[in-house]
Parts: sequence; C-alpha cells; structure tokens
Amino acid sequence: MEVPSEEPDTRYKVVLVGSLGTGKSSLAHTFVRGHFDPHIVSTVGSSFISTSLELSDGKAVALDVWDTSGQEVYKSLAKIYCRAANIGVVVFSLTEYSSFESAREWVTSLRATAPEGIVIGIAGNKLDIANAGKRQVSREDALAFAAEIGASYFETSALTREGVPELFTSLANKVPRSTMAPRRTTVRLDGPPGGSSSSGCSC
Repeated sequence: MEVPSEEPDTRYKVVLVGSLGTGKSSLAHTFVRGHFDPHIVSTVGSSFISTSLELSDGKAVALDVWDTSGQEVYKSLAKIYCRAANIGVVVFSLTEYSSFESAREWVTSLRATAPEGIVIGIAGNKLDIANAGKRQVSREDALAFAAEIGASYFETSALTREGVPELFTSLANKVPRSTMAPRRTTVRLDGPPGGSSSSGCSC
C-alpha cells in the first residue's frame, strides 16, 4: 500500500460484509497494519480502523474500514453500517462453499442499504489454504458471479497479504470523485480517542 506524502482531505467509508469466519477482521487488519495477526477473533457487532493511501491520480484519501459481524444475530446491525458507504467488500472463504452461496444475499443487502453507485468488490479470501488443496470455490465460478452483478473480483490471503493491497486500492480508485466526502474530525463520546473504534471484542 502506498502511503501518501500529504494529509488526505477526503475520505471513503469502506464496509466489509460476509458470513462468519470468512476472515473479514484479518483482511482489515492486514491491509491497515501491514501484517497478519493470529490472535484476532471474530467481530461482535462492528469495528473500524483507519488508514490512508494515494490514488492513481496522486490524490490522497483516508479510508475508514468498517468490519461487520457475520453472525446471524447481527445482520440487521450490519445494514446500518452500510449506510453512506463508498465501497462495499463482500468476503467469502475459498474453502467454504456455503459462504460463497451467501455472498449474493450480502450483495443484495448492500445495494438495498448503501447509497446508489456504491463500488462493490467480491473477495475470495483464505487463498493460502485454498492453494494447499482445500479450495471449494473455483475462480471461474467466482468470476462469473462477480461479472453477473457488475463487481470486481479478487482472491486474497490475509495471512500472506497476497491480493490484499490490490483489493482496497483498486476499489478506492473506482469511486467516482463526485462522491468523495470531506475529511472530518471525529470526537468519540464513549471511549478514548484513537485511530480505531470498536463496539465488539476485536477489530
């Protein structure tokens, strides 16, 4: 990920959705922190961490990466965090076909809740495990699904970082410039200030 040399004056809201256990928290952490954390546990509710990057036109942009819970009980809560999102990433596990089957439902939920024109990406995660002979979702099937819904498809590994920077950078470059939100200062009323916020047990 290329770190901008100047302070971003705009920001994007990025929301990660998908079934439980697909690695959304690890994807967010690996992208923002630059390394895999084996101690991350599944998010309860939602959490977010922020970073910044430089777009292809040289413009710096801040990203608020929201990680939502895939647990059934929190599905309605996840919809709330999709509001005002510029980018939606639907994550499934390449080693669990049922999570791929659920991806369509997550896309439908995103489009019903998020602003019109949201940029959607599909991420087939856990590529490292899939490459070890445990793949259940073919690249061809995933590409066909992404093409059907008009989304970009990426295969990622939060463990090795393969495909992770490309996922977020590519989608950020697809956001129409007219939808850029001005950078704002956030004051938290429910806890200490910092670069991350969490309503669950982990980010």
